[in-house]
Amino acid sequence: MPKTTNTTKKVTKTAVKAAVKPKVVTIKKVASGFSLPTFSVTGEAKAESAVPKLMEKAVANAQILQAIRVYQTNLRQGTASTKTRGEVTGSTRKIYRQKGTGRARHGAITAPIFVGGGITFGPKPRHFELSLPQKMRRQAFASVLSDRIKDKAVSVLSGVDKISGKTRDMHKFLEKTNLLDKKVLFVFGPKMKKAIQATRNLPLVTLRTAESLSLLDLLTHEHVIAAEDAAKALWLRLEAGMKKSV
Repeated sequence: MPKTTNTTKKVTKTAVKAAVKPKVVTIKKVASGFSLPTFSVTGEAKAESAVPKLMEKAVANAQILQAIRVYQTNLRQGTASTKTRGEVTGSTRKIYRQKGTGRARHGAITAPIFVGGGITFGPKPRHFELSLPQKMRRQAFASVLSDRIKDKAVSVLSGVDKISGKTRDMHKFLEKTNLLDKKVLFVFGPKMKKAIQATRNLPLVTLRTAESLSLLDLLTHEHVIAAEDAAKALWLRLEAGMKKSV
């Protein structure tokens, strides 16, 4: 009877390349929570405002920020328009006879080859608008807002009802808070008549409501100052964007 020998084979594991996952940047947790510097309308520092605890779990997804391309593309109007040879004003008669002149053959004076004639393959009005899913739009906004809060680029303004509506008062506020030479974004509630009067002549200041504030507004300004009522609306938008992403 033949002898049976137990032979052990060495199995070499081949490294399987894992699928490339989206790059995710996690914001570090802070045990005490985030807080925002708060100022009065005169520029005096007050007790810091608390940020919702959900902010501690904020995750900034680098791929979601591709939404910037959609926002910038949607700013394009697409109203450029030129006239073809059939749309320009001018006679359509043949400018001279076909033969016997020794010159090149030509038809109407409105041909594209002549100055003042039609344009060949010129631009026409068109839509460049791109769509973005609501979930992705909310996540992108929450991602950028949380990142700005982490960078200490967001402050809260209290006592908005005391704004006088005079430019010099707002100028003093920006000077006292060292924001006079920076691009500042003010975020107010629906009642912002006095705020508009006080800031519309300041070259580096932009006004938005909490509802109209976009991702591009947050990225194109160095500092964001939100009124107390507007800050509450921003926390709701932050929470809506982070519900599915955290």
